[in-house]
Amino acid sequence: MCESNDVESMSIDLDDAETMALIEEMRNAEPSAEVKRKIRESQYQRQHVKERSERNRRWREEHAEQFAAWQHEYYQRPEVRERKNEAARARYHSNPEWKERTLAKQRERYHAMTDEQREEYRRKQRERYQKRKAKKAKLEAKRKRTREYKRKVMAAWTPEQREEHNRKQRERRRRKAMESKAAENE
Repeated sequence: MCESNDVESMSIDLDDAETMALIEEMRNAEPSAEVKRKIRESQYQRQHVKERSERNRRWREEHAEQFAAWQHEYYQRPEVRERKNEAARARYHSNPEWKERTLAKQRERYHAMTDEQREEYRRKQRERYQKRKAKKAKLEAKRKRTREYKRKVMAAWTPEQREEHNRKQRERRRRKAMESKAAENE
């Protein structure tokens, strides 16, 4: 069969019946069930991936308006927008390259606008700013009213009531500190 065990000088005698029988056996050998399954799955994937992508593309084209409306509705949900804004805010402060790309895109969009679009953009920005400012003022006024109310109520307390309130406050702070330590340890 082989004249030497040395790999470099190995020669195969194709006239040898035993060698040819071995080669023929290897040629006719059936792959294992696992190998057959993998072959079938890969062939199926290759065969159907184009069909699936074509089918999906046609569906997207046929339902483009409906799909766009659904996407718009989905992305306008407050919880989705909040999640997206939180992720963008975190990325904005942690990834300088992303921040630069985002600001560059924003500049391009702004400079590509017509004068009317630019005026509309500025108006919306002013409205957003006014809403944020009003909301902040409203919250601050509510906090102030609450503080004043608590001061008035607490002024009328007896020393025992005041001591009871202070004890409960200390207990809350202690419990909160223990919970935060437990969260850090986990």
